[in-house]
Amino acid sequence: MHCHKWAVLLKERKEKIDKALAAVDSENFATAKKLVSEVFHGGFPVGKYIDQGMEGSLLYHMAMIDKMVAEPKLILQELKVEAPDIEEQLWRFYSDFSSDASELTKKLLLQGVNSGDAIKKTSIGAKEKISLFNELSKRAQSVEAMLEKENPEAKREIQDLFLDWTQHIVNMRLRQEYETIRGFLILVELAKDVEVERLNEAFARI
Repeated sequence: MHCHKWAVLLKERKEKIDKALAAVDSENFATAKKLVSEVFHGGFPVGKYIDQGMEGSLLYHMAMIDKMVAEPKLILQELKVEAPDIEEQLWRFYSDFSSDASELTKKLLLQGVNSGDAIKKTSIGAKEKISLFNELSKRAQSVEAMLEKENPEAKREIQDLFLDWTQHIVNMRLRQEYETIRGFLILVELAKDVEVERLNEAFARI
């Protein structure tokens, strides 16, 4: 279950969002703003650590995707070999993970999890990732400004933003797992054809 800690965090944040929505209904805008800020920007304690919020989760998964894509690519370049055919195994293992993700997030997403769609939507460059992050962060700031002005219309904006942000995080986490499994399977196949010592030397060089 540890590999699905991200889903547990989303559920905990959804509970905070629900409390924020209730606070708006009660016209307790200060409490609503505090809860919204914690969910989107982080900074509140969860157990023994500090939750980094939706911003932290999105950035982390984006970075991990880049890392997991780069590692097998560098190994293949260093060894000067072609990538082995691992597609069948890859989709079998990835499908298991995406099935778990679908079950864990079914109460958070309106349209559920589309494992293939997640791969396509997260195959974006650095500029697109920065643009996406900035867009979501600006929307969070706009929501906070509405709460500061005690605008009850903020309730709809909070709901929409949390839903959109959650969808992006789920897609990024799916892509991260896809690339993690892919890299692991590539190494397993390489270990069958390449001497372990040569493989270790390639790791050391990169």
